[in-house]
Amino acid sequence: MTRWFAVALVLSLPVFAQERSRITITTLDRSFEAKRIEIKEAGGALTLTVTDASDATSTIPGPDVVEIGFAPVESRPAPGADDVEIVLQTGDRLIGTLGEPQSEAVQLVTSSLGTVTVPFKHIDQVKFLSHRAEWPKIEEKIERDTLFTASGDKPTGIVTSIGRGEIVYIHHRRKREVKLPTKDATLLVFVPTGQPKALPTSLYAIVQLTDGSEVRGTPKSYGAGGLVFTDLFDTERTVPAGKVAGLYFKNGRV
Repeated sequence: MTRWFAVALVLSLPVFAQERSRITITTLDRSFEAKRIEIKEAGGALTLTVTDASDATSTIPGPDVVEIGFAPVESRPAPGADDVEIVLQTGDRLIGTLGEPQSEAVQLVTSSLGTVTVPFKHIDQVKFLSHRAEWPKIEEKIERDTLFTASGDKPTGIVTSIGRGEIVYIHHRRKREVKLPTKDATLLVFVPTGQPKALPTSLYAIVQLTDGSEVRGTPKSYGAGGLVFTDLFDTERTVPAGKVAGLYFKNGRV
């Protein structure tokens, strides 16, 4: 199994101009501010067209772009028992609140992507934000789904559902269903199965969102309607323009 929800961004389609209050561009040799940008593919090459405060325009080759910053990360209230950070096998992070219980998947309500459903097979860890100070350091090999609790217990088994207020799993030793309130959970680690999907070898970018999530995917457009992209499982997703904090380009430099 490849526990991967992934949204990894290979930039090959046009991303249309959109004006924001502040856009910071970092290239291989400098950093500067822009009034608006347009990203598009022409002749098989990615280019970034930048308009500055004086309305002068310049074009930068895609491989020379390191980062585009749009907005700071939004502040969040103190986390509740169902507020989580889902870490995918790729290292992507999705931050939101648990929704209705799902079988073999997590329903997550986010401020950036809306409500998404993440299959267990794509997930590495579910971190419970209200117990951030108690997150353990994982040093041993995980052979079964493992729950770390606020009391210090560490039951293992097979997780069957996670939802608002409750985690349900088959206890390995007791051989029966057990329910754990989310308020008592600090961390859930899924046993890895199979090989995670490889990241693109061509130019792509990590999409940084204002709720703290970081995802990857193939963009289709960026404009007044927001950033539209297709994840690696061919699901089209839309992020409102004001929820995109930045794009960090990856092209083999690191």
